[in-house]
Amino acid sequence: MKRSPLFILFGLLAAFSCLLSAAVMGVSLLLPDAMTPFSSFFCEPGERLQGELWMSSSETRSSVGTSYVCIDENGGERSATGTVRRDTTILFLALLFAGFALGFVALWNSTPSRKRKNAPPAHSSMPSDLSTALGELEQARAKALISEDEYQRLRQQILERFA
Repeated sequence: MKRSPLFILFGLLAAFSCLLSAAVMGVSLLLPDAMTPFSSFFCEPGERLQGELWMSSSETRSSVGTSYVCIDENGGERSATGTVRRDTTILFLALLFAGFALGFVALWNSTPSRKRKNAPPAHSSMPSDLSTALGELEQARAKALISEDEYQRLRQQILERFA
């Protein structure tokens, strides 16, 4: 079954959106330094974002986390962990749900509508029954529109077609 261009477009956009949402969340949790270029989204003007991946463990449990701080020009630090987590989670969910919505649209466009009907068959220029076809051929010969040889050839074709 041939897929419509809309199915392909929306399917690719859906897949890209879902992958991008996973990348946003993965980068924010596992690669905190990769968030530094986005300091302007999380910090005040003149501050830069710095992330730190930390680990702690005890005999019974271990933890891994990411902390973010905004550092001003004087070296003062302000926690931005909550803001970064909130904003990246919102972005993650928005991209994920946009991907699901685009995937749904792609699937909707891929299934044929029950209301659509196939186009009616094209009408042939050839008559549908033998007697009509032979009658028209005879009229063409009587009016000298075709030669005797052409008449015999076309008559044979008609007889073969209706055989």
